[in-house]
Amino acid sequence: MPEWLIARGDLRSIERALRQSVNKTESFTDDDIERYKQALRQPGALTAALNYYRANVWRRLKPGSEVGEGDVVEKIKVPTLFIFGEQDFAILPRTVHGVGNYIDAPYRELRIADCGHWVQNEAFEEVNAALVEFLDSR
Repeated sequence: MPEWLIARGDLRSIERALRQSVNKTESFTDDDIERYKQALRQPGALTAALNYYRANVWRRLKPGSEVGEGDVVEKIKVPTLFIFGEQDFAILPRTVHGVGNYIDAPYRELRIADCGHWVQNEAFEEVNAALVEFLDSR
């Protein structure tokens, strides 16, 4: 059902989301939006994009799914750069507090105060610089 709702009207809801859910209105050009839509038209792409949210929502709704004190959680063992827009409409700051505690490898966190969900478009220069620095350090 979500795929159908999002895909109808040539992905009109994606275009609306990209234009209206940003803190910086100039973040997406018409060409940018068409490229996102073109990518999401590929077989299985929209489902793959939605599955990320499905996995997180269903996990949160399942009773007893929260990590409790004393639970053993296997840590991520690869170098990690976590980039987060603090004005994100979909990911609440409290839900990503302490992400570094789950990493057993070099970890860097970049929080961008004036950006939302589309941080790679809203602060592309800062994001690109952080990515280049992170990758060069490996």
